[in-house]
Amino acid sequence: MTKGILDNGFEFEIDETALDDMYYIELIRKAGDDAVASLELAEATLGIEQKERLYKHLENEQGRVPSSAFYAALEEIFEKAGNAVKN
Repeated sequence: MTKGILDNGFEFEIDETALDDMYYIELIRKAGDDAVASLELAEATLGIEQKERLYKHLENEQGRVPSSAFYAALEEIFEKAGNAVKN
């Protein structure tokens, strides 16, 4: 299990076995610039409950989750998880 904390304070954990899966690799390839595929990738990486917790963490005063904040957090998760898996 890889655990980390984002710069904004969100704590996450990722099961590395979920990342060692060809369906997951195909999702990464597909996600590129596809916003819908990126959401599928987020759910495959974090799971539904943790993704929803991230939404709540990023929610603004109007009750919206800015997509820019979500994608920045997702990028940071991949960065931090990748570094943890390498070490």
